[in-house]
Amino acid sequence: MTAVSMVDYIHDLKQAGFTDTQSEVQARKLEQIVASVQQELRQNIKREIKQELQVEGLATKMDVLAVKSDVLAVKTDIELLKKGFDLEIEKVRYDALKFTVWTGVAVVATLVTTLGGMLAKGFHWF
Repeated sequence: MTAVSMVDYIHDLKQAGFTDTQSEVQARKLEQIVASVQQELRQNIKREIKQELQVEGLATKMDVLAVKSDVLAVKTDIELLKKGFDLEIEKVRYDALKFTVWTGVAVVATLVTTLGGMLAKGFHWF
């Protein structure tokens, strides 16, 4: 925006043949008009910016439906992952139980065999 120097404007008016009073009145009126136009431009720009922000910020029904469908898709994916994890956990539990049982059976068999051998040797069964 270009700035208008009131002093230069008054000087130009005097050189054009205006009296001191005429040039000062003319300069004040021009200054008021410029200030008024600047104020109106600022208000219009603010109003336009607010309108643009409101239009861009509002969600349409389609936007809401799209978000809902995305949420449902994510929810379904989470449910599937949870079921998969539950299945894997059950497999690990089964394998751990099977390992524990067979380890116990092996320990018992080893103890029975060892103790049986010790008893047989102690009682001279062999």
